[in-house]
Amino acid sequence: MPVTIVEGVKKAGALLTAGYAAIAIPGVNAGYRTPQKEDKGQGAGGRGENLSPMLPAPLHI
Repeated sequence: MPVTIVEGVKKAGALLTAGYAAIAIPGVNAGYRTPQKEDKGQGAGGRGENLSPMLPAPLHI
């Protein structure tokens, strides 16, 4: 079974929807951190939201 490796979840999701096996790797900005925004509780995206509503809120240790 051929597997396609792509950059980003959207591309992998599109391939999975089309019936292909795909593995998503993080993009160039996926690991980027902004400590100033994280200290204010806004997370890495800066919008104050979680990646998915089904995931728990980030822990502040």
